[in-house]
Amino acid sequence: MVDEAEEYSAKEFKKLLPAVKGVACTIDTKWHNRVIVAYPAVREPFSKGTPFGPASKEGLSVQQAFNRCAAWAWAAHTERTGEEAPFDFNA
Repeated sequence: MVDEAEEYSAKEFKKLLPAVKGVACTIDTKWHNRVIVAYPAVREPFSKGTPFGPASKEGLSVQQAFNRCAAWAWAAHTERTGEEAPFDFNA
């Protein structure tokens, strides 16, 4: 069985995030099975992590976990710059 996270690339996910210095995306499968997105926000928090698979109480997929983190990053970006997300990550 292929680990679901192996089907996704943090590098590919990062392309969907705001293109500003300090933005990062990590898919952690070593400790917690979670997606972590960092954004240089105006105020804390500066990162958001969302678990997926067995680590997720809601049974989220890695894509759903990324969408939650991306929605957070874009909300922080919109607050900072006024630029809105090109996609609806809450769908």
